[in-house]
Amino acid sequence: MIEASGESGASLCVAHNFLFSRSMRKAQLLLERGQVGEVQHALALQLSSPRRRLPTWYPKLPGGLFFDEAPHMVYLLRRFLGELSVEQAWGQPAPPDAAQRLDRVQARLQGARGGGDLSMSFRAPVSEWLLTVVGTRKVLVLDIFRDLLVVQSPDGAHRTVDVHKSSLGAFWQGLAGFATSGALFSTGRLLYGHETLVRRFIDSIVEGAPPPVTAEEGRAVVQTMEAILEQACPAAVEQAVSPPERVPARRSGRRTGRKVARAA
Repeated sequence: MIEASGESGASLCVAHNFLFSRSMRKAQLLLERGQVGEVQHALALQLSSPRRRLPTWYPKLPGGLFFDEAPHMVYLLRRFLGELSVEQAWGQPAPPDAAQRLDRVQARLQGARGGGDLSMSFRAPVSEWLLTVVGTRKVLVLDIFRDLLVVQSPDGAHRTVDVHKSSLGAFWQGLAGFATSGALFSTGRLLYGHETLVRRFIDSIVEGAPPPVTAEEGRAVVQTMEAILEQACPAAVEQAVSPPERVPARRSGRRTGRKVARAA
């Protein structure tokens, strides 16, 4: 796709939508202003319930749900940590009768600005996506599904009064974020950054500027995911590189289109 866009002159943008959600934009603004300090570490947690509404085609992906859901956390980690390398990864197989063949995936990552940990569980009783960024001045906690941000300031000597102050601050921030996101969701306006991403992409086309998320960024995310799978589940990598099954062309007199799979 990158080669095709270059040869045709077409603009290509990858749908890393959560980079442009309200909570993520607030977190990036705090980081740019220096209020978070230097990033030391980031932790990404993805819990997925098999009872959640899931696409029917996910078992065909390398690693199943891993390849469908991991891109979001990987590109968010990249935004805070920079280019990522995989130091260590492991996976736990699921029971034989499960459609999702991987039960858990853990990865230890290293970025240009700090270390990161990715933890994914695919048979959890709830579905939650959480990202914690530890800075030298503040800690950012992003609730991806609810699109809310909680900012934790230093708690001093961690005395009782410090703990109460920190807890109340987190409570009120969470409540305000939940109320705002709830109002947006109930009116069909909680779009998790898609509206901002699409608007910026259109603007980049009109102005002849680079897209908000380049194809090279998308490729780097996929490369990180493949590196994780190489250690956590080598069989999934073999599945990814095996030749695809040929689909016979329809005899309808029209040209057969090609399907393009997109990982948002």
